[in-house]
Formats: sequence, structure tokens, C-alpha cells
Amino acid sequence: MLFLAAGDHEVPGAGGTVHFAQNHRDILEKTAVVYQLEHISSILESEELAAFSLTNTENPRGIMVTNMSPLLVELFIEAADRYGIVQPVGTYPNYWGDVVGFMGTGVTAVGWMEANYFYHSELDSLDVVTPQGLERITRAYAWIMDGVEGHSRAELEEGAIETPSLHYDSDLQRFIHSLW
Repeated sequence: MLFLAAGDHEVPGAGGTVHFAQNHRDILEKTAVVYQLEHISSILESEELAAFSLTNTENPRGIMVTNMSPLLVELFIEAADRYGIVQPVGTYPNYWGDVVGFMGTGVTAVGWMEANYFYHSELDSLDVVTPQGLERITRAYAWIMDGVEGHSRAELEEGAIETPSLHYDSDLQRFIHSLW
């Protein structure tokens, strides 16, 4: 198991995962899954009676399984039920955030991710992350990792689809990124 902290964050080609993917093909050839661990436990915001307030639970998190492997999708759904992870129905087959540098490497990226009202603002701080939410998501990821262990890369790719184009690859996204 290798942990990589990188800063590609929504700017493809700007950070560490691109560099890692280009310079460590030997490691990627032995990699079954890359786990996305960002934006995973912020407090759900609510607007009631024109007032903005925080709730007692976390934001829903979308599931990303870039190859839509039935085995991996099922592990995420089961983990969400088992550990109380709030999620919308559906799974996204696109690379998000810090794992975009692995697109085109043949490595499947998976994870939960959410974006709150505070996203990328000075309010996007540890104050909006709950210890209970971090515990739930940590236990869920550990359970998924246990479920992946013992499966070959071929088994994790059984029933998979070809990954569509990058989530951030559109004229609008390119314009937005040009402003950064």
C-alpha cells in the first residue's frame, strides 16, 4: 500500500499525480486501485427560513468508480449502508480531483467525494469536518480495502466499461481553469 499526497486538485497536469503517473509506470503496473481521499466528511449545510445553518450530519458523497466495475460499485454501496455514508443514487465513471493524473494509465480510481457550499473558500476548513464523519468514512474505506484484497486486477476489471472523457474536460471547464 502506498499513500501519495498530491495537489492536482481540479487542474489537470498541475500537480503530483501526473508526475507520479509519468515517472512510476512500474508501480502503476502493479496497482489494482487508486483511492480518492478528499472532500470526504464536511457538515451538511441547510437553508431554513432564509437562514444558513449547519446540520448534524455530513454532505452526501458521490461514488466514483472510473471503470464502473460491478464488484467495486457493490463494495461502495454495501459500505455506505454498513457505515451510514449518505450518498446520492448513482455512480460516476469519471476521474475527479487529485486522481485525474491517473487517467489513461489503466488504473481504476475509486472514492467518495462531495463539494459543500464552503468549497474552496476560507470557510472550507477543519471546522466543517466532524470526527464522527471521519470515523465513518475511515471505517467504510477500510472495509472496502478489505473487500478488494485478494482480488486480482482482472477480477476488479470484470464487467468494466471504458472510462469516458475526463470530468473536467469541457470548453466551460477549460475557460474556468484559465481564470485560475
